[in-house]
Amino acid sequence: MLAPNIAAMPDPVGSGLTVFALGVMAAVAFATSAVYKGSVLASGIAFLPKTGGRILTSCLLLAVFVELIAVLGVVFTIMALSMLGLM
Repeated sequence: MLAPNIAAMPDPVGSGLTVFALGVMAAVAFATSAVYKGSVLASGIAFLPKTGGRILTSCLLLAVFVELIAVLGVVFTIMALSMLGLM
């Protein structure tokens, strides 16, 4: 597991606020992804009986696209921590 290098931080207060802000950014990405993924999957489940199950693959593929938001949030958070020298 990767963790920020707290001992190498020059300014503990400013670095701590930076890590907190990046954590909030990742949390917003996860929350957004969860809300929209739930909406996509709920509509896919609602259409399963009407289509006889033929929509299952399309529904899961759309859910993967929405999950990309959360993955990009994690990638950008790790990238920002690395660029700031906090990781």
